[in-house]
Amino acid sequence: MSKSRWLALVAMFMTLQFGCGGASGTAQIDEADAALRRARGVAVTVTPATASVLTGGAAQLTATVTGTTNTSVSWTVQEGAAGGAVSSTGLYTAPSAAGTYHVVATSQAASSRSATATVTVTDPAPTPTPTPTPTPTPTPTPTPTPTPTPTPTPTPTPTPTPTPAPACTSTVTTSANLSSAVNALTPGAVLCLRGGTYAQSIGVNPGLRGTASQPITVQAYPGETVILKPSGGQYVLGVNPGSSATASYDTNPASNCYTGRCSASVPQWLTFRNLIFDGAGLNTSSYVVFLMGTGVSACVNRDAAIGPHHLTFDTVEVRNGPDQGVFGVGDYTTFLNSSIHDNGFVNTAHATHGLYLEAKHWTVSGGSIVHNHDEGVHTWTGEDCGDASDNTFENVTISGNGYWAIGLSCGARNKVLNSTIYSQTTADGPGSGVSLHDGAWGTVVSGNTIYANAGPAVQVGVDVWWNGQGCAGNYEPLDPDLHGASRGAVVGNSTVTNNVVYGNGAGNDATGQIRTGSQAQGTTLTGNTTAH
Repeated sequence: MSKSRWLALVAMFMTLQFGCGGASGTAQIDEADAALRRARGVAVTVTPATASVLTGGAAQLTATVTGTTNTSVSWTVQEGAAGGAVSSTGLYTAPSAAGTYHVVATSQAASSRSATATVTVTDPAPTPTPTPTPTPTPTPTPTPTPTPTPTPTPTPTPTPTPTPAPACTSTVTTSANLSSAVNALTPGAVLCLRGGTYAQSIGVNPGLRGTASQPITVQAYPGETVILKPSGGQYVLGVNPGSSATASYDTNPASNCYTGRCSASVPQWLTFRNLIFDGAGLNTSSYVVFLMGTGVSACVNRDAAIGPHHLTFDTVEVRNGPDQGVFGVGDYTTFLNSSIHDNGFVNTAHATHGLYLEAKHWTVSGGSIVHNHDEGVHTWTGEDCGDASDNTFENVTISGNGYWAIGLSCGARNKVLNSTIYSQTTADGPGSGVSLHDGAWGTVVSGNTIYANAGPAVQVGVDVWWNGQGCAGNYEPLDPDLHGASRGAVVGNSTVTNNVVYGNGAGNDATGQIRTGSQAQGTTLTGNTTAH
């Protein structure tokens, strides 16, 4: 091949090679320039920019795109699958491992424009260590007999097993609008609170009403610890019956409110399960659980105050109340396997108790009532109308309270059964085990083990409250044992039987542990023993 022909071929090849490459490069530059022009003015924001959820929980994120008509975004988790997942609508689901993760929204109109939300994922709060029951410390008896050493108590009647927690129909994860979520529930609903501390009280309105077959339930999410601990206010849980509720005394034996007063217009058939009600942040004169009454005064028409009815508290803890732990108006309430402790140590100007009860047909079964400023339990209607009758306390451990373990008054047929009662102190009163006083009628105290209390194991007709007047209000006129009479301080027809009593303050019965006073009438003492 001649040299000139070879040079011509080389020139032709170079022209073809660089001509094609030049065209391709120009197209790429044009496309990049177009992308920059599209992105110019486009902005993406994500709200909220930061969020906190529990492991396995969810948070809804929202992306806003401006500067373009195409407002669609693509969602991703910067850490990949280990950081959780996010749907096409921005619903972020946290992983099982705690940590800080980043959720990114990228504009589909301009891929160079994006925004990031930072999500902190934490584990649920650990289950708190239960407050230990104080170890019994026997006190010397005032007689030369040596103080016996406490030994295991007789096996009590089995406590009913709580109903298994039903499945959640809705959940709450934050304190915001907690009361609104509760008051929006309908019969059969089960609201589950995810684990954590909620800095808001729950105020139940008059319209929250379940039924006998479809109660409304508020409970902790299974396996998680929920603490309700508001800052300020008058209660952690307040149940309000309204100001005008009325109800007649129910004389129908087939009714679920027989010999009670149950209004159709008040909160009813509600269950609270596996919750911790903590009153440490409340105002001075306030109650941890406040079951309110209509506030009837001056015994108008001889009607007692009407409160909510058929409430159940299952495995709850009521603690750190400045005043009362539980203030209860309204009939047919049940506490199962619950703990009421360390209440009443702020507002000590008057009697502050673990459970203060102005109602009928309550059942407290299992659990403990310990270390409250004054009484563990006090039933009283005193200066009000009505009576506190037909209440039962069974299989309960009551100890370390500063007045009585249980004071029963102003009502008929109350019972203390198969409970363990010990180590009440004289911090603010006589330190007795059980006191029947001020109009208690037909009370039964049976099968209990009562020991090492500063005062007598049982006192009948010894104490007189309310300025020495006893129960001044009129009792239920249709009650077969009370007949509307005002019995003042008289205590009648009490039965104290088959109790194990030892190491208590001096009594005047055969055991030296039980004391009857001048207000007692028709008392039966039988089968009580110091043997243990």
